[in-house]
Amino acid sequence: MVTNPAALVKLLDLVDETVLDGDGRRLRGRPRVYADGVMLKVFLVMTLQRIGTYQGLHRYLAEEPLLRERLGLPRLPSRRTLGRRLKLFLREQGDGAAGRREGARDA
Repeated sequence: MVTNPAALVKLLDLVDETVLDGDGRRLRGRPRVYADGVMLKVFLVMTLQRIGTYQGLHRYLAEEPLLRERLGLPRLPSRRTLGRRLKLFLREQGDGAAGRREGARDA
C-alpha cells in the first residue's frame, strides 16, 4: 500500500509522460469515455493500494475526489465499467505482447 501521497502522484505523472492513448483505430460501438491511459492509472492505483475488488476500487475512488481528478476521470466510473475495462485492457495488452514476441523470434 502506498502511504505517501506524493509518491503516488509522482508515479501517476510518470505514467502520463510515458503512455500514449490509443493507436488511432476507430472502434465499433459506443465511444470510450475513459482513455486507456486513464484506466491504466486507475488499475495502477488499485494494485498499489492493494484493493482486491472492483467494488472496493469504486468505493475508494468515490471517497477520493482529488485522486479522481488527478487520474483524469471526468466522472466516477461504475463498478461494472471498471471490471469490463480491466478485462478488455488485459486482453488487448496480452495480444499485443504475444505478437511482439513472435515478431522478435522471426527477426
